[in-house]
Amino acid sequence: MVTFYRSVVIFLFAAFSLFEATLPVCKTCPVGGIWSGWTDYTTCTKTCGFFGKKAQTRTCQSFGRGCPCKGNYSRIVPCTANSCPTAPFCAAGHARYLNTATNKYLCKAIARADDYKAPNCNLNKVLHACPCPYGGIWSNWFTETSCPFNGAWPCGLCQKHTQYRVCRSAQAGCPCVGPTNRTALCSADFCTGNGGHAPCCPGYSSVRTIINNITSNPHCGPTLPDDPVIKLPACMPTTTTTTTTTTTPMCTSGCPENFIERVYTVDNSTFNVTYSTDENGCQIANYVCSPLPNSTYAWFGVVAQGDSDYMNNVNYDYLDDENVPGPVTSTADKYFHCAVGPSGPKWQFVGKDFIWVYCNPPMGPVAG
Repeated sequence: MVTFYRSVVIFLFAAFSLFEATLPVCKTCPVGGIWSGWTDYTTCTKTCGFFGKKAQTRTCQSFGRGCPCKGNYSRIVPCTANSCPTAPFCAAGHARYLNTATNKYLCKAIARADDYKAPNCNLNKVLHACPCPYGGIWSNWFTETSCPFNGAWPCGLCQKHTQYRVCRSAQAGCPCVGPTNRTALCSADFCTGNGGHAPCCPGYSSVRTIINNITSNPHCGPTLPDDPVIKLPACMPTTTTTTTTTTTPMCTSGCPENFIERVYTVDNSTFNVTYSTDENGCQIANYVCSPLPNSTYAWFGVVAQGDSDYMNNVNYDYLDDENVPGPVTSTADKYFHCAVGPSGPKWQFVGKDFIWVYCNPPMGPVAG
């Protein structure tokens, strides 16, 4: 039986290759480029009747030959086609029918405008040496701050935060189309220990991500993955000028944000901050975290961007007691400074974003 199926697969592959070879050669880029077929990116939230949802992704197969693709890299679709064992057998609009080949009932899929359509020509050579993608070439999305606790846990796709991106291809003559910031959902991890609430927020269920045929651990979803970051073609020209240019410093003279609002002092700890400006005109915040009353050592902790478990005080990205009695104080390489961000000035710690600062956190050191 295995030999039979292997033979069928080989035959179908050979037939497709022969069909592709008989297609006329593309003289111009196909409209919208040439996409791969859709593949599942997550498992389905339901097992039958198209009552569930799953995310799918596809790749642009023609970009390497100078033909950018136009359209979405991912989508969410109903699933699965298996008929449910009891009524209602299929979701509205999906007719139930008997598959005579398997003698099993299935639910009929509904055609979509973004379903895969094979190209009508064979792209076998590079048509453009330096393609300019539709919409330009963006960076990855990034955040300046992660999701704080504001009455809802930063888990289960319950909260949102602002993300940013920059256009990488504008100077090469390829302007980007689309927003430079967006409101995105926070952590998809299950919510646990939150008073018996559901692990996922309303509208989301347990799914697993499928990448290279490897299935991840369960999490909340489905949600669309970010579009892939396209590599800048080496042929893209760089902007040259004969005028003198100045580089914008990565720090600034003032932050409007109140730094102290992001500092937690525990058990009557004393945390003092003094502000100054360095030789480059950058605002600096030096700190002193004093020991607890009747204590010898002080503990100073920083929770950086991306840590969703900060409320449990177990994952400090930076934790220090300086290994000497007395307060923890800022040093030449451990201080806060006002940095330049896409949405304006912001405070950073040793050049990195952070969420909270703790003086004498309630747990002992876990990393230093």
